[in-house]
Amino acid sequence: MFSVHATQVSDGTCLLGIMKTNSIGLDGRDIKVATPAKINLFFELLGKRPDGFHEVETVMATVCLFDQLYLRPRQDNEIHLTVRGEGADSIPTDEQNLVYRALDSLRSRFGLESHGCDVLLEKRIPAAAGLGGASGNAAGALLAGRRLWQIDASDEQIGSIAAELGSDVPFFLSGGIARCTGRGEKTEAINGPSGLAVVIAKPDTGMSTGKVYSRCTVPESPRRSTRVIEGIRTGDVSGIAGGLFNRLESVAAQMSKSIEEMRTLFDSLGCLGHQMSGSGSAWFGLFRSVADARRAAKVATRNNDNKIFVCTTTGKATSVALTYAD
Repeated sequence: MFSVHATQVSDGTCLLGIMKTNSIGLDGRDIKVATPAKINLFFELLGKRPDGFHEVETVMATVCLFDQLYLRPRQDNEIHLTVRGEGADSIPTDEQNLVYRALDSLRSRFGLESHGCDVLLEKRIPAAAGLGGASGNAAGALLAGRRLWQIDASDEQIGSIAAELGSDVPFFLSGGIARCTGRGEKTEAINGPSGLAVVIAKPDTGMSTGKVYSRCTVPESPRRSTRVIEGIRTGDVSGIAGGLFNRLESVAAQMSKSIEEMRTLFDSLGCLGHQMSGSGSAWFGLFRSVADARRAAKVATRNNDNKIFVCTTTGKATSVALTYAD
């Protein structure tokens, strides 16, 4: 398996390269897993499903803003999770956490209930932001657990577990840019350029995905992602920016004044285009270059308490990089 290896610099931008995943097993060495955030370049509601979920069409892209997972095998069957960093005090460390559930589901599926591990999750991706941090963590845990416990599991089997864990989790198994349908679990990779310059802002307030969805109405004539996908395939950043759309944005704006404040802020930054990511509350803008994005980020940090990140989109490959920890 090959995976994207992204080396971050201080502001979150990255240099991309392809690295071969090490052969990882029960040899006592820690595994380090970098799991990225995502942005939604397009998001539309297509209908309400019998299972209570919404049928959606979305185009997602992974970006070089990473959490870090460290896994180490235990001699007993305990899964012991520790969380540090961004929002750690409010993140559960038991079966409510997607990392815990991913590892527990993985070992249960393959009859390895006697296996355990220690997990350290270092958070940098803000929660309740629409950036997919928890889903990316779960995908990373599945891939790392397969290596850690030497499980002979196919990508299809891992994907099946991922879909049970959450709508966005399957996307993070491959990353890059993809069109996602169903409730979000059906993914179709889109060939296009990596390294699109992005500024992400996260206000102090977060948004509840469930509450945002509950207030949404499915449109009679849903929009389609044709324009943004064409821009991706042709490498036309202006075309991508012109195709940005998020059906959840107007509802979130009714629920929190911070959404409109984000819109006003990004209107002043000279973006090619900007919008809310997922169900919010994070907002992102696209720029022609990382230099432009850095200049805009400096402006965005003035006189406000928002968390600001300068990132680039990652390439088409596995979204998590598995290596031995130092």
